Amino acid sequence: MIFSHLEVEKAINLVYLLASQGKTINVVTEGISKQQIKSLHLWFRLVSEYLNDVGATFEIIGIECRYTEAVIKDMFKQIAKVLFEVDSSRDLTSNQMNEIFEYISKHLSEKTGDYIEFPSIEHFK
Repeated sequence: MIFSHLEVEKAINLVYLLASQGKTINVVTEGISKQQIKSLHLWFRLVSEYLNDVGATFEIIGIECRYTEAVIKDMFKQIAKVLFEVDSSRDLTSNQMNEIFEYISKHLSEKTGDYIEFPSIEHFK
């Protein structure tokens, strides 16, 4: 059986029931891996550097600001919260992370004409 993060109580009750029957229980999580988190943070940096290189800015309370890795991360987290009701990127599945990445990448591509790839293992060699 597969349970989402929103069905924790149901999963716990099933575990207790199966355990009381002497059944073996294997738990598999679908959260993103540590390597995916590293790649995600590298992508935040690559996006912020790209936006700064093309002269993009944003405004907060009337002050023009440059993009930073933290700004892109916050934008990503806000989208994750709205779409998937999660507070941490660690709680996303790979598919959810990819969906947010594609959403942001499509928007950036439409605005700038460029596409910033998600980092692969080669970026860390």
